[in-house]
Amino acid sequence: MASEKVSRDKVIEAIYDAVDGTSIGFVNVIDVGTALGLSSDEAKQAADGLVQRGFLAHMTQGRAAQLTTEGVRYVEELRHDRTGER
Repeated sequence: MASEKVSRDKVIEAIYDAVDGTSIGFVNVIDVGTALGLSSDEAKQAADGLVQRGFLAHMTQGRAAQLTTEGVRYVEELRHDRTGER
């Protein structure tokens, strides 16, 4: 669904920004989702989709997640496609 993809993209971009574009550091996906106006369930669904795609590393029960190098690349490609910049 398009809206799920939009939520996933918003979540991964917010995580990317929170960790300064690196695959180091963990971010609470519920906090990220809440800041984006998503419900806890929507944030969890978006994060689960990102884990399934290999863009986020395993999430802890506390919903802390870490970007993978593929996730970093994905965000950089998203932004490049949108703006033409990296």
